[in-house]
Amino acid sequence: LRLETQTRLFSGYLRDNARRLVGDDVRSILDLGCGEGQLTLVLHEIYPAAQIVGIDRDERAIAKAREQAQKAGATNVEFVIGDVQQALPDGPFDLVYASMVLQHLTDMKTVLDALVQRLRPGGHFWAKMAATSTMTAFDDPAYRQLFKLFYDAIVKLGADPYIPDHIDEQLRQHGLIDLHTEFEEYPLGGTSAEGWAMMGITLGLFHNTQKLMAKMNNISEQEIMRLYVNAVNDASSNRNKGGIQIFQDTVARKPGQ
Repeated sequence: LRLETQTRLFSGYLRDNARRLVGDDVRSILDLGCGEGQLTLVLHEIYPAAQIVGIDRDERAIAKAREQAQKAGATNVEFVIGDVQQALPDGPFDLVYASMVLQHLTDMKTVLDALVQRLRPGGHFWAKMAATSTMTAFDDPAYRQLFKLFYDAIVKLGADPYIPDHIDEQLRQHGLIDLHTEFEEYPLGGTSAEGWAMMGITLGLFHNTQKLMAKMNNISEQEIMRLYVNAVNDASSNRNKGGIQIFQDTVARKPGQ
């Protein structure tokens, strides 16, 4: 439910900006870490003639994605089970779209190498990531401590939650050009329905990763839950206090036609 809500918020930006950012001539798309395929099907709406492949390692998510594609009559959309750090569909692709994926990779170089190889000359790579300012987007000590614990856990697993701050350097090292970055801003908490949807997404992230945060930071799950309850209570009791949640969209192009 958390991811479905997040998708509904992201889909508007995707519909409004895809053709502006990557053009109209998109005949093949790879959706990296597609989950249940909600954004994959949005890409299908935007580029109905394109052959699209969504890949995710979650078998249940892929089963749901296939079901939704069948209901939508999206016969040119395929979903495959796979770990993007081990193997990718062959391509070539005009667009590789990676929403909320890069910050969780433990082998960034290998994945970017494979992605660039699978891009058609002139094709685009589009990465959506949570901006690092998300750690302090809501002015609450418990919220900020939870985000620090979450990011520390990701680092200890070998991934890089701070990749948005140096994604340009990474992409240039892999030969990509014409880098362009934009930011999506959403209310966090406060009085709007959208703000509460985004707050629910964020608090849900903390709740779902409490065991991971406790284990990787060598603290008790009870302490994680204490912080979580404090963050929930502060958000609920201070409806006039809100923040801004920012997501970063970075688009780059492979040299060629």
